[in-house]
Amino acid sequence: MINKNLNNIVAFTGYGFASGLPYVLIFVTLTAWLRDIGVDLSLIGFISWIMLTYSLKFLWAPFVDRSPTKLFKKFGHRRSWIIAMQLQIIISLIVLSFINPLTNLLVFAFFCSKHCVCGLNSRYCN
Repeated sequence: MINKNLNNIVAFTGYGFASGLPYVLIFVTLTAWLRDIGVDLSLIGFISWIMLTYSLKFLWAPFVDRSPTKLFKKFGHRRSWIIAMQLQIIISLIVLSFINPLTNLLVFAFFCSKHCVCGLNSRYCN
């Protein structure tokens, strides 16, 4: 009985970490990195508007509830959303690591917003 509870605690700790990580990466780490490489503060402030997606999740929630994902149906509705969004987060972080924000700021902002929307969906499904 104790091992089952411990497994559940570890699993939910992992879910919580995975759902909160996108917020921290974009809001804290990204702004420090952009300032460190010399991006203007006004552009950093503009990019921080991307975080507004976390405040507007009540608009996004009905879409997630009503539409299934096609790829991971066998895992159930919420788990399939979680898996799909975590994969998208991984892809967007890999792409963000290869983009130079000084030369491709628009593409960089697009993948940051994609990262936030996927993180929002992953967090909503937990």
